[in-house]
Amino acid sequence: MNDISPRVRAAFLVLALIGLVLPWWFNVRYFAGGGSVAPAEFFGTAFANALTTAITLDVYLSALAFSLAVALDRAAGARRWWALPLTFFVGLSFAAPAYLWWRSGRWPWMSAMLMMRPRAAASAGAAACDRKSGALRFVPRRSFQCASVMAPIRVG
Repeated sequence: MNDISPRVRAAFLVLALIGLVLPWWFNVRYFAGGGSVAPAEFFGTAFANALTTAITLDVYLSALAFSLAVALDRAAGARRWWALPLTFFVGLSFAAPAYLWWRSGRWPWMSAMLMMRPRAAASAGAAACDRKSGALRFVPRRSFQCASVMAPIRVG
């Protein structure tokens, strides 16, 4: 997806911003008018008639399909998961174009770093560890490893 033109990337970004502002303009009006996210009131309003039911189902099914696509997009690495909470808590009209903008980025070294494991990234010289702070940072053409980065993470 890195062969996307800058104009298309800009269009994704503009659509994401529009998808953030326009729906939330109406969300604010809904809450200012006494609306609630309590399930009975919220879903009662969302399914009030055939039109709102169709729109609600369309958006929720699209959000589920988009979530599945993000989950299956393993090439994006572990950082792809940011899109799921934004989809359901901010809105699909923001999250989908924002994700497409993010995925069409033009930083191949960053994509390579995200796909490598810390040990491989450090040995390839793409990342190094600051000896004082222990922070991982990008250092081109250097090859040393930091023990704190290489330590396995234990859960539980």
